[in-house]
Amino acid sequence: LTSIFVSSCNTSEDMMEAIELGIDSLPDFIEDRIDDKREHAAKKGAKDSDPNLPDVETHTRELQTLVTNVEDVNLFTVMSSGKMAFDGLRAKGEACQDMFSTVRKFSEDVSEVSDAIRNFTLKGLGIAEMKELVYDAWRCLRLSSLIQQFSEGVGKIIKWIINLFKRASEKLGSIWGALARAKDILG
Repeated sequence: LTSIFVSSCNTSEDMMEAIELGIDSLPDFIEDRIDDKREHAAKKGAKDSDPNLPDVETHTRELQTLVTNVEDVNLFTVMSSGKMAFDGLRAKGEACQDMFSTVRKFSEDVSEVSDAIRNFTLKGLGIAEMKELVYDAWRCLRLSSLIQQFSEGVGKIIKWIINLFKRASEKLGSIWGALARAKDILG
């Protein structure tokens, strides 16, 4: 999972650099309209249908709580803590899957918009086409920024999922092992 996160973040950074290089290569009269790219992209390239980044801090706090519960597990709390841990792993895995699906959709949109930018020519370019080209550039930056934010959010959640999984397998495994040994001794 960690390698997926790193790859996703690297890809989004590369994509943002490529888009900015593309914008820098535009004619000056168009490029001038795209100054302060990242600051304005969220407003000028946004669509009402753009999803908001899930509350990553809430997800990580919930996972931290589950890790603490697992670390404090004892014979009386093993069942409830174990169930909560595995339910949490499932739920947070689904949240990451949803975020990756969103990143995939954004990537497809960036690809479509990038093609439109790449294939433009100045011949016969009217005011409406120039405005559309500028909007496409803003949209690419907006989507790339969202990809980066979602990828970083997934990365934070995945780190806590891995931590929870390791702690749960260690702690719960040792308690189950002790119970199995006690059963064997009592026979």
